[in-house]
Amino acid sequence: MKSWHILIFVLLVSSIGFIVLPWYSEIQNMKVVNQGLENTLSEKIQELQTLNGIIKSAQQENKSLLSQIPVENEQEKIMQFLKQISLKTGFGFTSLQFSKGKNSEVGLPELSIRFSTTGRKEKIKDFLVAIENSPRFLGMDNLNITTTRENGSLSVQFGVSLYSFFQTEK
Repeated sequence: MKSWHILIFVLLVSSIGFIVLPWYSEIQNMKVVNQGLENTLSEKIQELQTLNGIIKSAQQENKSLLSQIPVENEQEKIMQFLKQISLKTGFGFTSLQFSKGKNSEVGLPELSIRFSTTGRKEKIKDFLVAIENSPRFLGMDNLNITTTRENGSLSVQFGVSLYSFFQTEK
C-alpha cells in the first residue's frame, strides 16, 4: 500500500512539472501580453481625447469662419463698416463701388469693393488696421497711395481694392 502512495505521489509531482508549470508559464506570458494591451489601450484613449480636442477646435474655427463669410453679400453692412472706419480715422470717401463675381480658387461668390479715400498720412496705419480687424473677412487686392502737401501737412489719397466672400443659400 505504501508503494501505491509513493507511486501516486510521484505521479502528482511529475504532473505538476508537466502540466501545472507550463500553464503557469503561459499565464505569466498572458499577463505580460495583457499589460501591453492595457498600455496600448491607454495610449489610444489619450490619442482619441487629443483628436476630440482637435475636432472641437476645428468646429469652433469653422463657426468663426462662417460668421466671417455671411450668407448674403451685405453691401449695406460693408458700407456702414467703412463709414465707421472713415469717421474713426478721419478719412473721407470720394468714391465707392461694388461688384459681384465668383472666386475660382475657393469656389465662393466674391464681392469686390473699390473705393477712393483721402486723409492725413499719420492715420494710414490706423485705417489699414481697422480694415484688418474687420469682423467680416476682407482681403486687399490693391492699394495705390498718392501723397500731396496741403497747408503744411501731408495729405494722402488711397485707391483701395478689397474683396470679400459670401455664401449662397442652399
